Amino acid sequence: MAIYNRAVSAGVQGQQYGIRPEVINWNAPLVLGSYKVSNSNNVYTTQTVFTAASVNSTVAPGTNIDFPRNLVYQLSLTNGTASSGIISGGTFVALGRLDNGSTASESVAFTRLAAASVPIQGTTCFARVDSFSYRSVSLKTASSSVSNSISLYIGVGNKVGLPWAVKQTNPNPIPWLWIGTSIQLTTSHTDSSSSNAYTVITGPIGSAGISCSNALATGTPILVRAILNR
Repeated sequence: MAIYNRAVSAGVQGQQYGIRPEVINWNAPLVLGSYKVSNSNNVYTTQTVFTAASVNSTVAPGTNIDFPRNLVYQLSLTNGTASSGIISGGTFVALGRLDNGSTASESVAFTRLAAASVPIQGTTCFARVDSFSYRSVSLKTASSSVSNSISLYIGVGNKVGLPWAVKQTNPNPIPWLWIGTSIQLTTSHTDSSSSNAYTVITGPIGSAGISCSNALATGTPILVRAILNR
């Protein structure tokens, strides 16, 4: 009995062709995870942001993320004073891991946080957060009477991380998406004006994701039909 090479190879072996290389297109149903509700403060909160100890310090998250997704960052003043009139510098840094296990970090300037009227959406989809760091935090006056009124909130947003890189969105690699049993009907959105919509975001693992216009509900699975090819 003759044994033929059936691997990918050129030519004919014993009048039999080997397996020819072809592009594989796979329309795969995938559950990305059962997410918890998006919230501006369900990962980390502190009411004492600017103390002598926090000028350069590292803290652990209060509650970690559920599945790979983005973080949201917000400063708030309890006494109504504009925080932009208090803060003069510093950076807040999130350090963690991506879906593939590699380390990643994301930073946001405290002056940007102070000037924002709504939470700032992070772009990195962390699978796990290891620590948060305050770096070179400074006030406009060394002993501001309202510095202890500034609160920092870290939560999770509605960008769901994908476990693979996305190089292009035309053709759309995610033609169908459901949040629970609710189909998301359109494939582009702005967070403030659309509902039942999602946007596929290109990039490597950690950046590639799906931004949903509808808030994610606790325990509600996200199901996609993904076009995978190579």
